[in-house]
Amino acid sequence: MNINIKNKVNVILLVDDEPANIRLLNNSVSSLGRTYFASNGEEAIKMASQIKPDLILLDIQMPGMSGYEVCDAIKGDSALKDTAIIFVTAHGDTEHELKALDYGGVDFLQKPLNPLIVQARAKIHLELKNQQHQLDLTRGTLDSIIHHLPVFVAYWDDELNNIFSNDVNGDWFGLEAQDMLGESLVDVINHNNTLDIVAIEVLLTAIDQVILGKTMGFDLTLNASCNDAVFVSVSLVPTLLEGKFNGFVMLMNDITPMKVLQR
Repeated sequence: MNINIKNKVNVILLVDDEPANIRLLNNSVSSLGRTYFASNGEEAIKMASQIKPDLILLDIQMPGMSGYEVCDAIKGDSALKDTAIIFVTAHGDTEHELKALDYGGVDFLQKPLNPLIVQARAKIHLELKNQQHQLDLTRGTLDSIIHHLPVFVAYWDDELNNIFSNDVNGDWFGLEAQDMLGESLVDVINHNNTLDIVAIEVLLTAIDQVILGKTMGFDLTLNASCNDAVFVSVSLVPTLLEGKFNGFVMLMNDITPMKVLQR
């Protein structure tokens, strides 16, 4: 599936109590998206909740609420917490710049404003925001695909603790993905007596080889002592970080129909 957000129109909110600054900011960034304006903090918060801006250029010193207070309120809104905020101020000292970043700002512009610098900074952060949005969409699509695969997919770290599983219903080991998270491999495979002693030994022996960096493939039988035994094909694929074992992916595919047909 190809996810494309190239046609997405950027939404930019400009907040300043000086009309001249609003005009300068608008002239600088209007080519980058659709611009909206607010002249005080209360108006900015209300407008931000309505238009869901991708970027806010926010003056720090305004009558009533300061830019810091506005930023704090916006970041406290779950629907707006990822909004990129560039602070604008007449102060150029390090203290104000650090404070702006501490409040969640992504950048800092000093007055008097240079239109080319304003445009360049805004363009960079809009591109970063759009790239993150693209990544989130792609990750969400991949998660949806993986969680609907008819196979068991899991990732285990270098200490053999579960980092991820797509088994949201607990169909394979009797543990739902959220309950499996952080559990050791041994505890998972011993849960609900899904594997008998022989199968556990085969799996652990294969994992010893995976820790050495080898990819392993073999068959196992789940619930071997029951009438509803399931035959599975197992693949273990190690991941390496700087040449050292960092964990492994486990894939399990139900091959019961094929085994039954063979018999």
